Amino acid sequence: MLVIVPNDLRDAIYAKVDAALEEVPEATPDREVFYDQLLSHFNQHGVVPDFTLVPRDTIIGTLK
Repeated sequence: MLVIVPNDLRDAIYAKVDAALEEVPEATPDREVFYDQLLSHFNQHGVVPDFTLVPRDTIIGTLK
């Protein structure tokens, strides 16, 4: 499916993704996966959400 995304929206989404990735430098995620998820959220709700990334070790440590 072809989706046309305005440059301002694309830039806003990537800015949030990049800021989150800077907070967790040991993460090796696929930047495009986050972009797609945020774009999907925007399409459903009309806003780009705030979010944070948490290292996997932190989450696994809390499950024990």
